Amino acid sequence: MLGKVVNFGQSPSQLSLKARQLGVANREFNTIEALYQGTASAHTLNLKANTQTEATAVGVTAKVQGGLNLDAKTWSGVLANGRIATDYATLSQRQPAEMVVGFGEATSIKLASHCWQTAGNTSGKGSVCLREPLIASDKQGKIDLNVQNLDTSLLAPVMPKDLSWQAKVNGNAKVNWQQGSTPSINATVYSDNGKFGLVQDADLSRGESQTLTMGYDRVSVIAKSVSGGLKLRTDIKAGEGASGYADVVVDPSTEGKPIAGAVVLKELDLAILQPFFPGIRTLRGNVTMAGTLGGSLASPKVYGDFNVKNTAFALLDLPISLTNINAKGTVQGKTATIDGTFMSGEGKGTLSGAVDWQQDLQAKLGIRGERLVITQPPLLYAQITPDINVIVKPKQRFVDIEGVVTVPTATLRPPEANGDVITKSDDVGGLARGLVGYIEDVL
Repeated sequence: MLGKVVNFGQSPSQLSLKARQLGVANREFNTIEALYQGTASAHTLNLKANTQTEATAVGVTAKVQGGLNLDAKTWSGVLANGRIATDYATLSQRQPAEMVVGFGEATSIKLASHCWQTAGNTSGKGSVCLREPLIASDKQGKIDLNVQNLDTSLLAPVMPKDLSWQAKVNGNAKVNWQQGSTPSINATVYSDNGKFGLVQDADLSRGESQTLTMGYDRVSVIAKSVSGGLKLRTDIKAGEGASGYADVVVDPSTEGKPIAGAVVLKELDLAILQPFFPGIRTLRGNVTMAGTLGGSLASPKVYGDFNVKNTAFALLDLPISLTNINAKGTVQGKTATIDGTFMSGEGKGTLSGAVDWQQDLQAKLGIRGERLVITQPPLLYAQITPDINVIVKPKQRFVDIEGVVTVPTATLRPPEANGDVITKSDDVGGLARGLVGYIEDVL
């Protein structure tokens, strides 16, 4: 810190502050620079700060010009030249905005209507605008926000490092609150033709990674205050007639925050989930579900029926592929039952069992089949007839298999051996029984 304050700030003063690794509002800033010039009643403050998140570097700059009124216990002035920059995009203040801060018995802030505009590596520009003056205090508040074509790359600093979102977001939000009353919320946010991505380690030894993506036609969220609490409606359209929605009412004023509503999935293509499970070689088919939601926000429960049709499934490095999977099931809170049929080659099988996630996730499945094909060309071709029960506890990495597997037919083709494949033990002797060409008779 360097400078001078003259006459307790009543005369022109100057103060420069530079700090490193400073914690502010639960965040550590790499550098903070601030330059104050003027008097208490008329001054300017130039601010510059840099921080680093798991996903990107973030730089913030702004200029504040105004004055302090000790009698009224307020500071009033103008916020200008605001700028928030990441590695992916920049959000810049479009026009200066008047601001009033009260610091009397109750802290308050008023910020005039204005807009911020985005510019970045992607085409097009977006904006975030306060359509009405923002008011916030302990007694009341009002926010009227509009978002147009906002690039989601700006959200990288607050998103998990393994998750990416490529899209443009549009929407409106109005929030009002009064002391002693329930807040009023009316918000709509939607995104078209976007992609979610999940970063997977491709080669841990080399530090390589790859991003697996899931596209959608539209995702929308509507939040609206109703007499029973806050109503949330989420819709997704994934193309080719696939869609789904969740319509829920949350009561935030009641202990436990109970929820009630419905969830529906219609012809949702399971292939959109494959990028999130790299161990799956094939996943296609569709699922339809209709049910209700209950329980609490922290521990939701689902009740309903689901139907999986015309599904194909195969895992990498496993010699079995399942096709024509058709199954029906019922979900009761935190348990589910499933019954279905499948094919592997020309063989047919049945699947039945239950899944429980009341505590740790576990599944108990019964698998029956006849002449199911197992193949790993060119080494293996076999037909098996299983009658087994399987218990799986993923969190504990536990698998227990009991039952019988018969193999009616199998063909093994070991790779060509060489002299180094199997070595002869020192206590093994060999007899040369061939002498004059009658080896077949000898053997």
